[in-house]
Amino acid sequence: MNYGEELVYWYFRFNGFFPLANFVIHSSTSNRYPSDCDVLAIRHPHVFEDIGGQRGDWDNQLQNLLKFDRTLGVICEVKTGEVGEVFPERNVNAGVERFGFFADSSNAKCALHECAQYSDANYQIAKLLIADCHNHDSNSYLFISLLHTRNFIKSRVRKYLQPKFAQRLFFKSTLLQEIIWEINTE
Repeated sequence: MNYGEELVYWYFRFNGFFPLANFVIHSSTSNRYPSDCDVLAIRHPHVFEDIGGQRGDWDNQLQNLLKFDRTLGVICEVKTGEVGEVFPERNVNAGVERFGFFADSSNAKCALHECAQYSDANYQIAKLLIADCHNHDSNSYLFISLLHTRNFIKSRVRKYLQPKFAQRLFFKSTLLQEIIWEINTE
């Protein structure tokens, strides 16, 4: 993972998701070229953890974009430079199928070709671009800035500094360990 994908991975993790980084999409009869989704993330509605996993711990901006009262699947593109083509059809289709929310995913795939999200009474799937820019308007996907994800992670570490600092080496990410160390030295 590059630093942007790693920040986004932890942003999702700190918002109660189970993230999967660099989901490989193999070449096949329907996909001529291999590809990957930067981050796929699933979140169930009744998430709880003692440290950093309570109702007031979730990011307000993300809650305004998604419906935390249902099972969520997010197909996320992360851009640390120029934003070019995002959300190619084959990647969106593979992400929807990998979530496994629907026996027949054709309605979700069709809706997500043109829209930012697809919902029913139990599930929501969204396309989210997280990029190193201040604003990126589109009707076909949601947007959060990469700086916002880093600031959210830092605010979460500040809120739970004592246990996060004491257990920082249990986090496999050296980037996250450095952020925790940095906050502890402020």
